[in-house]
Amino acid sequence: MVCGEPDRPGTGTVQSRSFQFVQGEVTMILAPADIVDPLDPAVLNEDQELDALAQALRVSNGFKLFLAVCNSPLQRGRLIDRLRERLPEIKLQHLRLDMPIDQLLGELQEKIDGPADAVAVDGLELSLGDADHAAGSPLVAHLNAARNSFPEVLNRPLVLWLPRYGLTAVMQGAPDFGSIRSGTFFFAEPPDAATLGRLAVNDGSTVSSLPPDERAERIATLNRLLEDLGSLPADQQDRRAELRLTFSLASYLTISGRFSEAESQWMSCLSIAESLGKRELVAELHDMLGLNAALRGDRQAALGWLQKALDEKAEVFGTELHLSVVESLHRMAGVLKYQGDLRGARRHLERAMEIQASLFSTESRPETAESLLALAEVLRQQGDLTAARQHVERSLEIQRAVFGTGFHPSIAKSMHVLARVLLAYGDLAAARQYSEQALGIQMAAFGTDLHPNVAQSLQELAWILRAQGDLANSRQRLERALEIQAAVFGTKEHMSTGFTEIDLATLLLELNESSRAFELLEHAYGVFERQVGSDHPYTQCAQRLLKELEESSRERLEPR
Repeated sequence: MVCGEPDRPGTGTVQSRSFQFVQGEVTMILAPADIVDPLDPAVLNEDQELDALAQALRVSNGFKLFLAVCNSPLQRGRLIDRLRERLPEIKLQHLRLDMPIDQLLGELQEKIDGPADAVAVDGLELSLGDADHAAGSPLVAHLNAARNSFPEVLNRPLVLWLPRYGLTAVMQGAPDFGSIRSGTFFFAEPPDAATLGRLAVNDGSTVSSLPPDERAERIATLNRLLEDLGSLPADQQDRRAELRLTFSLASYLTISGRFSEAESQWMSCLSIAESLGKRELVAELHDMLGLNAALRGDRQAALGWLQKALDEKAEVFGTELHLSVVESLHRMAGVLKYQGDLRGARRHLERAMEIQASLFSTESRPETAESLLALAEVLRQQGDLTAARQHVERSLEIQRAVFGTGFHPSIAKSMHVLARVLLAYGDLAAARQYSEQALGIQMAAFGTDLHPNVAQSLQELAWILRAQGDLANSRQRLERALEIQAAVFGTKEHMSTGFTEIDLATLLLELNESSRAFELLEHAYGVFERQVGSDHPYTQCAQRLLKELEESSRERLEPR
């Protein structure tokens, strides 16, 4: 039984392929596990953006301008606090403006603390006015006029925190000022469902990163809290608190592979949300039920729930032309792609892009780049390599323009997709070149190779090296990826470790090192079984690989 992607290189005796593709697909489908949905083009990885911004500040000498986009003032304050935690060696001054100003430079000269190594400015929306007139505000005009003075006066990095309309105002009304930026970073305001789910995981770690025993303990704690809440008199019960706890419990159960139990909790969430009149959340919960159904293998039920979410959102917002509808279309495409319906996935992604084109005045937005990239992957799998390459190259153009730098993790992600397209073309040299560039970007963005993104980039590069026949270097990259994952996660019991072990095991089979290959496969199977249970697709696929290896070993030992 083949586990993985059809166009990746085979592995010799045991016909198996990288788990990484399977990992990516199911991770995309399982939005509730980490609450931030990778299929949501409007929600970028917050930790990844913060890491990249921190590294940019860490390596900056003299004046550098960075724009950080976040709509929520409360969230901005929290993000700046977290940025400080990442930069203990830098004195980062947080300048919060509480009154409108016309000239930012003079305000900075007056209020910057002399020893500050970098400055983060928040509250500029007070000086921008409404979105329709922000580009013509005195503040924006001053930014453009004083463009050359900023580097002369400020000998330190400057981070301007803006709402999204503020970024648009600066780029339209102060293009000269915008042109000197060294990078742009995007932080999406968590939706209602995400806020609810994060209350139970407030230490910054994701549910999927927790050891199984700790995850089980949290599930038990949440069950006890819900029992305690249910035992209160009716007039003392808090339905909103019940909703928060139930949402968290459902999330833990889903990522733990306990899909039937999770479905029950998602249904409870749905009932509470309906009783509270939270129609937007009701639509999101239809999505969650669909994603959970997809993971337990009931694709028809999954598509039914996801279609219900789409219909509900169109009714709530009175139109299909809404970003939340785009999110659901991406989720639907993810499930369709996962079950092999590439035509259906393509149709939904193309509809998502049509909606984005109607909503946005420009294509140069990170959401559009993400949609182009998702569509490029589907086109690649359909064999339309020319269109796939065009889409991913356009995605790269947008990302470079939006982020104002070539060194951003999102750009690395697009380069890896382009490398896959080139690999499918048979242009192994170019594929390797882009994959190596992507790896370099990840290391530059995070300032270290001890990061999960770097490990993933090493796995991508290892596959290309393997296709070139450079098995020794491919092995070296995978061994290093395993070392990074063990260091970053603090355990070998992490799902990502299991995926890398399977990649390395199948490579070792080509090198005739079946003993260690068997050990790696056995450990990976154990990780999946302990983490998500014996019925999960990961566990079943690892079990099949083990069985194939055992059978092939017996065949070699039997006398002919």
